Amino acid sequence: MARRPYAGTSRLLRLLLAVALALVPLAAAWDAPLPTHRRVTRMAGPPVVVPAKGAHAATVIWLHGLGDSGSGWAPIAHELDMPHVKWVFPSAGDRPVTLNGGMRMPAWADILGLSLESPEDEEGTMATRNLIHSLIADEMKAGVAANRIVVGGFSQGAAMACVAALTHEQSLAGCFLLSGYLTLRNKISSLLTDGGRATPFFQALL
Repeated sequence: MARRPYAGTSRLLRLLLAVALALVPLAAAWDAPLPTHRRVTRMAGPPVVVPAKGAHAATVIWLHGLGDSGSGWAPIAHELDMPHVKWVFPSAGDRPVTLNGGMRMPAWADILGLSLESPEDEEGTMATRNLIHSLIADEMKAGVAANRIVVGGFSQGAAMACVAALTHEQSLAGCFLLSGYLTLRNKISSLLTDGGRATPFFQALL
């Protein structure tokens, strides 16, 4: 099970998110249709949502790591205390994970190995990418522009957020990776969009 970061990380994240969401102007929402991709990862249930305390001007979508849940990370929204930000913490459904002997657990995609030569679960990763894109589209339909949305996460969740940000048509306010990594490493260059190139990225090892 992926561990959570030490307490001091909250101050770093607050600074990161404040910078990402302050550097872009408020923009009119783009009325985007929901993605029409073939498959979307099934969540364990509705995301945990921590609404903005004040006027909702930005959204952070945060993905947990292997074996965890969205509710496990929700307290950080209160720690960071950004009144204009809505927080969305989705939870992955259970699936067999090859690396863990086929044991079923919350996972955004299968993990087949840890070496650079290990094959990757492209179908599962793209299905989670589609899920993240649909969550972004929901926020945009609610009136939040893409450049006021941050995606990110921890460990496997960070890897999924990275793929989603790199392949989104519009540039986002930012993407953060906490102990994350680049997945689909042999294919991501062919999936990269202009919006993905323009999105700021932050990575930290915890």
